[in-house]
Amino acid sequence: MKTFLHQRERTMLQIALLLAATFVISGCSTLSLIYEFGDDYTAWRADDYLDLTGQQEDFVDSRMEALLEWHRINELPTYAAFLEEVQQRGRDGLTMAELEEGQARMETAWQRLGNRAIPDIARLLTTVTPEQIVHLEQEIQEENEEYKEELDRSSEEHQRKRQERLVDTLENWLGSLSKSQKLRLSELQTQWAAASLDSTTERLQRRRRSQPRFLALLRSKPTEPEIAAWLTEWVETWGRTNTPEERAQRQARALRNRQRILAVDQLLTPEQRQHAVAELQEYIDQMHDLAAEPPSVSVSGDAPTAAPAL
Repeated sequence: MKTFLHQRERTMLQIALLLAATFVISGCSTLSLIYEFGDDYTAWRADDYLDLTGQQEDFVDSRMEALLEWHRINELPTYAAFLEEVQQRGRDGLTMAELEEGQARMETAWQRLGNRAIPDIARLLTTVTPEQIVHLEQEIQEENEEYKEELDRSSEEHQRKRQERLVDTLENWLGSLSKSQKLRLSELQTQWAAASLDSTTERLQRRRRSQPRFLALLRSKPTEPEIAAWLTEWVETWGRTNTPEERAQRQARALRNRQRILAVDQLLTPEQRQHAVAELQEYIDQMHDLAAEPPSVSVSGDAPTAAPAL
């Protein structure tokens, strides 16, 4: 799977955010697979987390189907237009201003999708039983252990795997990298690792802060508006506390990441930029084709389906 300006992470809210995270400028080799099987996949993952009843699973499947149709018809043209702009601007290299604008537009798209999905997610979560919450807690504890196991690997092995992933991702989009480019990327990643907290460590810390809050919320038998408010804040902050200090840290991380993208961009040849332009065109063409298909389900209204009974 290829990801452009990657924004995905696994959290206990994956039952919710699988409805959204797949789509913010991302794709598989065939985007149509997302729209064909996304409802089944999300219901399957939600069942992993919550051990859904049959009625709950039907609710997730039907609402996901409607969300996918809304997204295909309304959002894909916007994504295609954005990628067309990226094509034009990226031919001669990126600038900080372009990255800032692109990040802001992606965050807006992410929030639109989250806002569309949240009412149905809140409706589902009002139906969970105490036994399902215990099941969810066990599942997220197992995921935390997986994160911990990754962190327990030697720093050298961890760094090597990160470098391999970066090279693989770049070569998917750019074609083959030269030996000198790979060497420079290794040097850059070593510098970045020394200058900032490891992303896996940061993610685990964030999960451990937000997971107890989420479980306590579910155990308090919240209303739909209360759950929706919690999820809206989570979408806006990615599970971080929304204090002035944390907002400043988020801004610093965003700037750091843009600077790193520019550092990689400066290594590219004209041929590699053209390769990326061609790769983007494949996604743009798929987006236009998919958006032009007639709707298969109604996408009007926010969440017309009733909450699943238990």
